[in-house]
Amino acid sequence: MNAYAQGFLAKLRSHATDALDADNPAAWDALLDETQPHAVAHRDDPRVHTTRTTWIARRP
Repeated sequence: MNAYAQGFLAKLRSHATDALDADNPAAWDALLDETQPHAVAHRDDPRVHTTRTTWIARRP
């Protein structure tokens, strides 16, 4: 689960770079850096929740 969460967060960070405040990139980097003690790779509590919406329609 940690590898999935780390990959997801890395992708999210790479796409959100322009929208982040000045302090946020350092916090994201700390979460993604496996040498940091609070990195996602070392946590035992990541959970992934996803949702998919499907629309089905027909012509009257």
